[in-house]
Amino acid sequence: PSINHDHPFPQDGEYIYYLCDNDKNNTQPKKYNILFQSICNRLPELLPKLINEQNETDETECEYWACNNLHTRCNCFWNCENGEDEFHCDTSLTLCENEKIQNKMILQKRSENEIQCYRGLPVRIWLNNDESTFICFCPHSYYGSRCEYQNQRVSLAIKLQAYSDSRQTLFEIIIQLIDDSNEKIIHSHVQFTYLFARDCETIFYYYLLYSTRSKNQTKTYSIHVDIYEKQPLNYRGSLWFPINNTFLPVHRFDLTIAIPPADFNSEHCLKHECIHGKCIKYHDSQQDKSFCLCYPQWSGQYCTIP
Repeated sequence: PSINHDHPFPQDGEYIYYLCDNDKNNTQPKKYNILFQSICNRLPELLPKLINEQNETDETECEYWACNNLHTRCNCFWNCENGEDEFHCDTSLTLCENEKIQNKMILQKRSENEIQCYRGLPVRIWLNNDESTFICFCPHSYYGSRCEYQNQRVSLAIKLQAYSDSRQTLFEIIIQLIDDSNEKIIHSHVQFTYLFARDCETIFYYYLLYSTRSKNQTKTYSIHVDIYEKQPLNYRGSLWFPINNTFLPVHRFDLTIAIPPADFNSEHCLKHECIHGKCIKYHDSQQDKSFCLCYPQWSGQYCTIP
């Protein structure tokens, strides 16, 4: 079969592999002007421009880009991974945005009894009619009395790709952080829907946390992805991504997930003795990896746990 070079992804004569209709040369940038905060954020947004015989975008030469600068200094957000842009800032003042007065910035003096929540939200708790205290509501990626500690986690940036026969199909995507124990413990998971017409340019960002603090270094962990058609709930396939450097407190993944075509048949295998399930090979796995897809009400590595 011939190759149609008008499409950014090759075809095999039957299926065209693509992201969006206006994608060209496997790139997504379409903008000519972007916000300052978008520079060097690992997501190209500017069209390449030839400068000194080099194609330059907002993501080139980022090794020379200072994360601690006039625009990021003391903006209550860690633009530097080590938080150096927020060191030695005046914490006695906080900037508050009030939409009722057309987003004017108001300076509000902190209460003497209010604690500083480094990465959380301070909330006043009333103990009785006269006494109150402040506590910190932490995001799920941080913990501690002042949200000063990072949770060990996996940070995901996910881009989905679809074949041409699936552009009208609504998919249910389930992503799990699992370990290699006999119980196949699911430490955390996220679940969302994907529709090509709505999400072809969307990058999904999620955190997956380990169920214990700190994580068990004797275990190996991986990302398990299940893909279903939403209506009806037909199984399309699964993908597997190993987590190699488990010593890292935060493991970052930039994943490109290819949804199998409509006529894709999950390849069965006999490698595992799946007692109450069936052995399925992962789609596009480079290691001939397989797993047990358990029947309802069963779980575990070999579907032996009711």
